[in-house]
Amino acid sequence: MLAVIPALWHNYSTLAAYLNKQWKDIDMKYNDFFKLINTGTLTGAYLLHGSEEYVKDSALKQIIDRFEPSTRSMNVADIHEFDVEALIDLCETMPFFSDSRLVVCRRLPDGDGAARIIEYIGEMPSTTLLIFFIRGKCDTGGAKPRAKSSSSKKSASSGQFVLDLEAMGRCVEFTGLSNQDLLKWVKKTAAELNSSIEPNVSQRLINLAGTDLSVINNELMKAADYVGRGNPITAEAIESCVSPNIEYRVFDMADYFSSGHPADGFKALDRIIKDGEDPLGIARYLESRYKVMLQAKLMIEGGINRSDAIRRIGGSAYATGKAFDAAKRYPLPAIFKAAKAFSDIFYMNVTGTAGAREALEAALAAAAI
Repeated sequence: MLAVIPALWHNYSTLAAYLNKQWKDIDMKYNDFFKLINTGTLTGAYLLHGSEEYVKDSALKQIIDRFEPSTRSMNVADIHEFDVEALIDLCETMPFFSDSRLVVCRRLPDGDGAARIIEYIGEMPSTTLLIFFIRGKCDTGGAKPRAKSSSSKKSASSGQFVLDLEAMGRCVEFTGLSNQDLLKWVKKTAAELNSSIEPNVSQRLINLAGTDLSVINNELMKAADYVGRGNPITAEAIESCVSPNIEYRVFDMADYFSSGHPADGFKALDRIIKDGEDPLGIARYLESRYKVMLQAKLMIEGGINRSDAIRRIGGSAYATGKAFDAAKRYPLPAIFKAAKAFSDIFYMNVTGTAGAREALEAALAAAAI
């Protein structure tokens, strides 16, 4: 959603109307997919994509683990390049001492190959499960869903291929977990480490480590080892073992500017840059923060409370909560102006109007209360 916002900067009333249309409850689309895995009822073809790599990897691992180790190499094929004939040959191969076989393709088809696979899916043997496993979120590249009356089955691009699978109910997007689900996941993972953790300690871990489950898992293991397996994971262990992620540090720095302490903010910025962070990378986090603040401000003016706003906006509960609190201190035009200033940094850097750090410091100064 945020990717289209720069085109609307000229009119923040237009932007407000756009954002209001976009507010939706978060739907964890992959829950049903895990149910199919656990019941052994997956059939046909699926596309797995999305930003939550840890959960996506777990889904594929669970599928593979359902095959007997002794015949797994004969019944699981994993290819990294797309070749339509080779892929179909693999799908046509009968299982070896098994009821089914798995074909994993890590590249999306394009052009005629995409069209051929869409048609082939309906003809594929019932014993074959075909998984297109893609890192990150698939870009549809401007492709549009077909009209329901269209009889064409031709996928002209990988983007159209994604939309065609989506229309068939075969596209599973692995989005980040909500804060509530992150807390549940941390509790469950701590139990698997023969430890326990209180909700407030879990929240501190998430605030510091971010929402990437692989990072949280690693930091949780370090904390469990710090206290000794079998002992509760304490707040002191989290503070000792977990290094704040860049998002946490940048948003912490931004708080100085939104609370009337710009001098401290510039000192924090200097420390972050000296630690090796790119000013343009910092600018991206801040651009995102002020766009979230813009959404939060519109919700505040619409009478929506903090917890409901965090749920509707999504993302990191820590970052969104921080943005909501900061938005209460700013008038709407000031948030709009600051968000545009951070967005303009990239243009100024490319055109040579100003260096990245110079433009970043100017935008921060303009955003200060």
